[in-house]
Amino acid sequence: MASTTNKKKRIRVWTPEDRAAHRVFEKSRREAFNDSMIDLARQIPSLARTRRLNKHMIVDHSIVRHQVQRQLCVDAAQEIRSLLAERDELLMEVNQWRSTGG
Repeated sequence: MASTTNKKKRIRVWTPEDRAAHRVFEKSRREAFNDSMIDLARQIPSLARTRRLNKHMIVDHSIVRHQVQRQLCVDAAQEIRSLLAERDELLMEVNQWRSTGG
């Protein structure tokens, strides 16, 4: 049976150097994230004329665009299947004509 001991959370003593390094790391992480959000916003036509972007708006528009693109792909795949089925029927008909025509 496994023991159920409560492990104490390690308490970290932050030195001023640790805090400074952490601030630098977090700032670079935030800047990279914000740059990625801007890149994402540039790929969304509905945001092209928007002056004041926010992350929530970018994510919402991205989701809508993704859903539209996905539906277009589903529709295109269905159209391809329909065309392939029609092609197969026509090939079958041609082969029947060839076999009866000699």
